[in-house]
Amino acid sequence: MKARYIIYCVLIALAVFSAPASADSNTVIVGDANSDGRITTADSMLALQMATGSMPPDIERADVNYDGAVNSLDALIIQTIAQKTPETQKTQVRVNAPDVVSGAFNATIDIYNVVNLDSGQFDLSFDPNVVNATAVCDGNINGTTVPINSWKFVDTDTIRVLFNLPGVEDTCGSGQIATISFEMTGTTKDTSVLNISEGLLVDTGSHEIPTLWFDDDVTLGTSLGTSVTANAPTVVSGTFDATIDVANITNLDSGQFDLSFDPNVVNVTSVDSGNIGGTEVPIDMWRLMDAGRVRVLFRLSGATGVSGSGSLATISFEITGAAGDRSVLNLSDGLLFDTTVDEIPATWTDDDVVISVPVAVNAPEAVSGTFDATIDVANVTNLDSGQFDLWFNSDLVNVTGVDSGSIGGTAIPVGNWTVMHGTDNWDCDKLVRVIFDVPGVTGVNGSGHVATIHFEVTGAARDTGVLDISDGLLINTGSDEIPTIWNDCEVTIGTPVTVNAPETVSGTFDATIDVADVNNLDSGQFDLSFNASVVNVTGIDSGSIGATDVRLDGWTFRDSDTVRVIFNLPGTTGISGSGHLVTIHFEVTGSAGDQSVLDISDGLLVNTGSGDIPAVWINDEVSV
Repeated sequence: MKARYIIYCVLIALAVFSAPASADSNTVIVGDANSDGRITTADSMLALQMATGSMPPDIERADVNYDGAVNSLDALIIQTIAQKTPETQKTQVRVNAPDVVSGAFNATIDIYNVVNLDSGQFDLSFDPNVVNATAVCDGNINGTTVPINSWKFVDTDTIRVLFNLPGVEDTCGSGQIATISFEMTGTTKDTSVLNISEGLLVDTGSHEIPTLWFDDDVTLGTSLGTSVTANAPTVVSGTFDATIDVANITNLDSGQFDLSFDPNVVNVTSVDSGNIGGTEVPIDMWRLMDAGRVRVLFRLSGATGVSGSGSLATISFEITGAAGDRSVLNLSDGLLFDTTVDEIPATWTDDDVVISVPVAVNAPEAVSGTFDATIDVANVTNLDSGQFDLWFNSDLVNVTGVDSGSIGGTAIPVGNWTVMHGTDNWDCDKLVRVIFDVPGVTGVNGSGHVATIHFEVTGAARDTGVLDISDGLLINTGSDEIPTIWNDCEVTIGTPVTVNAPETVSGTFDATIDVADVNNLDSGQFDLSFNASVVNVTGIDSGSIGATDVRLDGWTFRDSDTVRVIFNLPGTTGISGSGHLVTIHFEVTGSAGDQSVLDISDGLLVNTGSGDIPAVWINDEVSV
């Protein structure tokens, strides 16, 4: 019974001398229907409204008799507790241990809302055939150590712990009065109650502090321990997936779980099957139970079950919040069943995500000669300064300069950049370190780029390398780090395909589509657009590479200002070298001084293996 107080009918009799349950903000108090940290008559009125259907039932807080519904009996129990519980008694102590344990583990003795604690003691009993106590360590309440005076076995199944805070005044608040270490002595699925009794808390005036004492229980997992873990990226942007991972499972047949999240930060968009050791874990159903909680049920067909490690499900999310927002992905109400319909003990572990600002290296996929890469940033808030390293392979490309960036019209000045040799990257041998700073104290918001990096190509056609951004840091105007995702980019030295036309034209003229250092060319196509009020295409002829003709398969007007050209080389050997793919004939339709870009696009070169040949497509411009 983790992080909750179970209040059942028998507690009515105890309510005369017991305190109302009260705890920190992370503790769910059964009976506290309005979540104010106390059980009062207001809670019984809310429970009655839930019972009559006037408001949605809160099973977690208002179902005090644990029959799966909120009814008039729950309202009566809550009212009785509220009426018979003295308002001044508010200290609670509870045993806090993992639900499922394997190997050695710790249990803390947690305390809530204590005032002027001076000393105390308690007994903790357990089943020695399941677990055994091995050590007791000091506790801590709001930074104050709670020293253990002594501890000993008073029986084979019970330890007694005494603690005292000498010379300490005003120890108040919440924390732990002890941490108890255990070892396993039983086998898988054995269970032991950790029963706290004979408890006594004394304040600095030597008065007993009225206290509620709560037990816990543990179940032994497998020797390796079955674990279920929410596994999501630490920082996220746009859309992302979280897998529900499972480890060391045996004969899994079916199960379910709830995953809660902050809907103001992220939202579930879909749930897909998991996979354990190559076996699909089909999703029976999933649905949003409320705005921030999804329930997932899964079942494996057949009677053999599945064993091993993998995932139970993949949950897809979209971002609903802003950069810096954080959400816990909280697993709860998890159940795993084996092929004999026995529950499989498991530990369930949450995860959390924080929305980040995406920073991406933006360079052409195919490059030749010289080119630029921008370091793009999206939806940043209050950016003040930052830095990053960009790694590259100097046998492929080399940095020739770095210029300032711009976000929303505001310049992002580069304060310093340096090219250095590096040894920490397998694929790259050099890096450029860039430091930038936004002048003033107001910061900058929006999207844009923090720097432009100029490169020259040093490699050969078809060489490929990564522009790897690392050690990045963005700082806001409050000197806090901005959560960020840094995305690399890959570039390939491409075959240059260039529109080659006279700068000045009149009457009629020709433009060739030149290609350089192509390898094993088999076929291809491209579109060529122009200003039809300045020039117009009148015909297209085949080209040649070396002494081999590049046969024109066909050409057509896609629009009044665009032609599509398709070419093909006969045979299967392909052709390599430099030349031109086609010759395009134009007539002038405009007047002196008119200009038109000859824009080549949607280009594709295919080799003899039907693979795409990386290419850089370069426009030209003519003036009448």
